[in-house]
Amino acid sequence: MKRLGGRLALGVALGAALGCQAQPSPTSEPSALPAVSAPPSASQAPPPPSPAGALEGKWRGGASTKAHAFTYGGEPGASLGWKKDDGKLGVGPVELSLEVAPSGAVTGRATGALGALQARGQAEEEVLIATLSPEADEPTAFSGTLTLRREGEQLKGTLQASTGDSLKARSAELTLARE
Repeated sequence: MKRLGGRLALGVALGAALGCQAQPSPTSEPSALPAVSAPPSASQAPPPPSPAGALEGKWRGGASTKAHAFTYGGEPGASLGWKKDDGKLGVGPVELSLEVAPSGAVTGRATGALGALQARGQAEEEVLIATLSPEADEPTAFSGTLTLRREGEQLKGTLQASTGDSLKARSAELTLARE
């Protein structure tokens, strides 16, 4: 029995050795499969569209701000400070210039009745939203927001701003055109 087990082991080892053949190295024989390469159009694909879309570029325009009218109605919590706003500070013409980068980043500046303000925001497809921050740190400085939408070859929307204590609120309807 011992002899049969040894022969069986020898047979298995010999069969395994004969069954294994050396595989050719990848460089010794050409492959039966053709080489795969990217189609010519894939390497010449256009770049992806800019997040800014049609808003990319420089824009300029203006508006005239007006005092924002609040309804008081004697509600609890209504600020009496709003009633004291004479509607003169921050009312008048405002000029705005913006630049929209291909990334959609918006930078710019506003000057006029609201003082000197820096604009920072984002544009995407047809909409531009930005914050306005005062260049000077003064108690009566205005801060605000811009919300603009492309309409044909113009940007139209609103500017809303207030003083730091929110007691003087101003608004305007804006129209900007390409520079």
